[in-house]
Amino acid sequence: QYNMRAPRDTLEYAVDKLDGIVGWLTEFGHRCVRIGEVRKEVVDEVLELAIRTVQRELSRFSKLNLAVIEAISNGYERWSEIKEYLERKSRRPVYDAELRRHLASLEKRGYISRIDRGKYAIVDPVVKNAFSKNQRRTQL
Repeated sequence: QYNMRAPRDTLEYAVDKLDGIVGWLTEFGHRCVRIGEVRKEVVDEVLELAIRTVQRELSRFSKLNLAVIEAISNGYERWSEIKEYLERKSRRPVYDAELRRHLASLEKRGYISRIDRGKYAIVDPVVKNAFSKNQRRTQL
């Protein structure tokens, strides 16, 4: 629509980082039009905005729900790994029923998905990025 040329690698970078989520890709396009060029730095700006938005959204969750997301986004994907991570962080036992309730809640809300028996994944890469090692630490 705006007759702008976009380097293929920048577009691929945008789709990779923003996972094809229309709202964030639209924001990326809007910002590029505003500055008159398509740059990877704009993708990074939009990703930071997306991360802040997700963190604000998720701040209403219980701390244990947040810790579950944090665990999965940092590679603790199996039930036993998630449970161990939570127990280490909270310095208390986490009961199976408690973990089951939190996993079911997050799965129902669309934040995580069970990809295999006893193995979970973060559905949205922006959420995963928001909780990765360098982004956030949940205090229990």
